[in-house]
Amino acid sequence: MKKKFLSDKKNILILIFALVAIIILIIYFFGNKKEEKFSIVTSSSKFYTVSNCVSRYINYLYTEDNENILLLLDSSYKNKHNITNNNLFEKLGKLDYPYSFEAKKMYQEFINKNTIKYYISGYLIKEDMDGNDYSEKEPYYIIVCLNLKNSTYSITPYDGDIFVNGGK
Repeated sequence: MKKKFLSDKKNILILIFALVAIIILIIYFFGNKKEEKFSIVTSSSKFYTVSNCVSRYINYLYTEDNENILLLLDSSYKNKHNITNNNLFEKLGKLDYPYSFEAKKMYQEFINKNTIKYYISGYLIKEDMDGNDYSEKEPYYIIVCLNLKNSTYSITPYDGDIFVNGGK
């Protein structure tokens, strides 16, 4: 009787240690995974589609198309900075020359199943009236938020933190 009691105690201890080991392994392999907040855009189709959204916005800035700029600007950005039709160019600035936009690097952040935010780094390239590029390039950063459900996008001016400072 004493042997059976010790044997049962031994089996229970082995079972407890095995469960603890399994729990530790599960936590180590699944709980320790660091999810990347941002991932680089590798699809050329996405890259050029989003880049084209920025080019359209840049063109609206140059042509001072208030209506379309206000439609494109992210609503939370407009609210945060109190942007209206009357102060639009005071807040965003004007483009005195036509510019083309050349995207160089793009990160994506999946907000939810219907929304992706694209953080874009590129250059504004000054053009002459004939559409020829000057060698002047200005670094330019912007966010495009794409809503997949209703196929719309919004623009948020951006300081380029994840490109300049690594997002820290």
